[in-house]
Amino acid sequence: MPAGVHEIGAFDRTAESGAATGAEPLAAAGRVSLGKLAILVVQVALAIAAIWQFQIEGRAFFALALLCGVGFLIHALLPFAYRLPFFLVLSVVTVPWVLGAAPGVWVVGLTLLVVGVCHLPIRWSRRVVAVAAAGACLAVCRAGWLAAPWPRTMPRASILPCGRSKR
Repeated sequence: MPAGVHEIGAFDRTAESGAATGAEPLAAAGRVSLGKLAILVVQVALAIAAIWQFQIEGRAFFALALLCGVGFLIHALLPFAYRLPFFLVLSVVTVPWVLGAAPGVWVVGLTLLVVGVCHLPIRWSRRVVAVAAAGACLAVCRAGWLAAPWPRTMPRASILPCGRSKR
């Protein structure tokens, strides 16, 4: 295993420059052992099969688990430089697909808003206050104390032709 790599996907930041320990560059540290990946893929597949077989949480949860499993496999096989962009695209595309167009767009938009607040070029203490205020505002809207423009409830997802009857 290359220096700086602890597990699949985990790495030591000293491997980034390669100078601190003579470690390989970070791009090389992002490699995945196919044997370990196969074991993880089998475990994820068994979890997805259990969700399907026992109808845990309904069709939306099964679809989400299936997307996560396929996304995990693709993410693990991608070169390190493409992993973050792939995760971003996967998230932005699948959230509206699972939740529906309107609720999904709201979730993605609000997420981008909170992440944007986290990256404001202000002092850290003020960012913490801003994130806490945004969270409190979202909690107040969710509780129904303040009118919110997004849907109050999420629709039942029927996105995959699972062939199972609804609960």
